[in-house]
Amino acid sequence: MGRGVPLGVGFVVGGHELLYPVGTGGMAQVWAARRCSGQLDMLVALKIILPELRGDTDYERMFLDEANLAARIAHPNVAQIFDFGDQDGLLYQVMEWVDGEPLSVLGCATLLAWPVSACIVAQACMGLHAAHEVRSPDGAPVHLVHRDVSPQNLLVGYDGIVKVIDFGIAKAVSNSARTRFDHIKGKVSYMAPEQIRREPIDRRTDVFALGVVLYRLLTGRHPFRGADDWSTLQRIASRCPALPPRRLLPQLPSSLSDIVMSAIAKDPDRRFATMAELARALDAAIPSAHRASPDHVARVMRHALGEQRSSRRSAIERVVRSSDVTAGLATRSGLRRLVSDPAAAARRG
Repeated sequence: MGRGVPLGVGFVVGGHELLYPVGTGGMAQVWAARRCSGQLDMLVALKIILPELRGDTDYERMFLDEANLAARIAHPNVAQIFDFGDQDGLLYQVMEWVDGEPLSVLGCATLLAWPVSACIVAQACMGLHAAHEVRSPDGAPVHLVHRDVSPQNLLVGYDGIVKVIDFGIAKAVSNSARTRFDHIKGKVSYMAPEQIRREPIDRRTDVFALGVVLYRLLTGRHPFRGADDWSTLQRIASRCPALPPRRLLPQLPSSLSDIVMSAIAKDPDRRFATMAELARALDAAIPSAHRASPDHVARVMRHALGEQRSSRRSAIERVVRSSDVTAGLATRSGLRRLVSDPAAAARRG
């Protein structure tokens, strides 16, 4: 695989066979993959730096920084990194396979009830809190900030469990200086005012971004949306607060509307100090009779996106069957374990 050569089904990277392309971002491509030896029925997500970026020192350093930071986070609401490495200059990360879709896809597919939205965001809170609490091997706080919290980076599983992903531009006090990337990082719509002004950031910067996510889920509108990215940046950076969600959704509990407004306060000191505080506030704001659980989220996922899930599973199964038949290894039970229960396969591995 020379520089710039595109990857394809059947390629082997880091001892894993590529099965199905999941998506491509600005720095990497993600594939569904399986081990080529040992435990054959383990499905993983393989994140591979784009071939055209091979040899680019800055991008490669960012990619490795992400792997080093994210691999330290052990929490059910963060997609786990099992391993990372370098194969002939092609950097890769072996990650937990999440049978789900980005929140951005779910939000486009269906209108979510506010208890379901709150459940999704509360789970994201706990994953991000675990990231914020990460410590270095010597026990010192890393002070990690995700900096790119958005619906695209929150995976909602068909089991109703939410996973935070993509720590590619996460910031830690231990990071070495960046020269080429010393500019505003993150998606414009979810940046906090201090990000835009290039002021010091901390975990409350992520609180702001997740507050914007929740506002959009509840109301269907962005709290600071302008005519273009520049106008949106100006509205976020200004002192003018957003319209309270309850003004747009009168049936929303006032306590939940107040939580959103605190999360997206322009002054960091007026926001929740931690993601754990935000999660507790969400739990307390919703009456037990209306509270949603991951099981509720799972039902919404299957109803809204079940066909998409089936299509992807079938595509992966066809590739696995073809590969195994060619190798004389076809086992129908193995296919079922691979596609329907990758988590169990991972535990056996």
